[in-house]
Amino acid sequence: MASLATYNTESKKSVVPLRPCIQSYEWGIRGLDSRVARYALESGVIDEVDPDRPYAELWIGTHSKV
Repeated sequence: MASLATYNTESKKSVVPLRPCIQSYEWGIRGLDSRVARYALESGVIDEVDPDRPYAELWIGTHSKV
């Protein structure tokens, strides 16, 4: 997970990296059929997609699970 130490408060062009969190609910789409799973895999959030896991939501922001 990226650290806020990369945030430069002295520059107006600072970027705070965001790392999303995957939420699994029974109504989610399983495996690689899920766009959430494919995005998480391609962006490095996960290393592999579990074909039996329902990938329902991708949370990005300040939620406590992110």
